Amino acid sequence: REKMMRRPGAPPPPPPPPPPTREPRPTREPRNELAVLKEDLKTVKEQLRTETDNLKTAKEQLRKEKFHKQLQFPWGFLDPNIWRSADITDVMLPTDVSKAGEDGSHQAVFFVHLRAREHTGIVTLKFLTKDEPARIFYADCVYTLLGLSTPRFRIVPRGSEEWNCVKECVERKRASYEDAAKQFMGKWEKTTIGALMVMDYVKGGKAQDALGALAASEASNRQVTQTFEQVGRMLVGDLLTYNCDRFALPPHWGEGNEGNS
Repeated sequence: REKMMRRPGAPPPPPPPPPPTREPRPTREPRNELAVLKEDLKTVKEQLRTETDNLKTAKEQLRKEKFHKQLQFPWGFLDPNIWRSADITDVMLPTDVSKAGEDGSHQAVFFVHLRAREHTGIVTLKFLTKDEPARIFYADCVYTLLGLSTPRFRIVPRGSEEWNCVKECVERKRASYEDAAKQFMGKWEKTTIGALMVMDYVKGGKAQDALGALAASEASNRQVTQTFEQVGRMLVGDLLTYNCDRFALPPHWGEGNEGNS
């Protein structure tokens, strides 16, 4: 029939195209889905741990700033019997506590937030070795003779009535400041500790910043001169008492403590 329908002289129809050939797929190694999920989970855990540490650091910094904005406890009410009715609501460890020797060879400092007799405020407590009270009295006399004011303090001997009262006061609410209380009570048990110093809380500052701000202000020449004279007296007092916890006096005294100047 096709021959009959084809016109005479017409070329024959083209042959049909060959079927397309498929290229073979590249062989892939089998993927371990469980191992991939474990790696992803490990990465997420590390990120979560980092975020948690950052949040903890920021929270602790905020707590420190809020703590140090409070005022010192009135010294007139800080008698030896105050600890019987007082509550310690918080204990702060300054940065230089880590420098205290494990054998108790250096004093350990603790800032204590105290509430008693309708008063609240911060008190500084220092653990002293057996030979340090004599040095402290000597240093206080030297600074007084140089015309410098020093924080009010008293020395509480180990085993005295006030010593035991302070210890009981710390124990009453140690759950509120467990981390600090662990170090606090650890110092109490050391046999090298011979006394406790109860002292006015004085917020530390950097002398360099204060002098720089004074130079940039409109203070009179007399005020600037008096300030530098006081710094000079402090340097002399530190040299006479061998106080290396304030100004940096290399090479013998190291870097000092800028926050305590």
